[in-house]
Amino acid sequence: MNVGKDQVLLKTRSLLLRSAGYDVESAFSIEDAIHRLRTTSIDLVLLCHSIPAEERQGMIRLIRDNAPSTPIVFVSAYVASADESADLSIDRGPDGLLSALHELLSKKGHRK
Repeated sequence: MNVGKDQVLLKTRSLLLRSAGYDVESAFSIEDAIHRLRTTSIDLVLLCHSIPAEERQGMIRLIRDNAPSTPIVFVSAYVASADESADLSIDRGPDGLLSALHELLSKKGHRK
């Protein structure tokens, strides 16, 4: 699941992931993301840097409470904005994102 406040970034990221063969759902709010986690099988949550840090921390806690085994990846705008509470912080371009997601999902035994 792709979560963020910037609809353009979410659409662009979703297109990239779909072109690589991933099924992608997008959520524009904490409530929508949590609802989807409770009602749908989600292999991974991507959190965009467009979510303010305090709100992102609350979202990570809610994800951990509702889906503790779901990996959380923070897509940061730059290295210094890594989020230690996420399973992985990525600040790389599209190829780096796809590579990191493939590696993370492979370790967890998930498929595209």
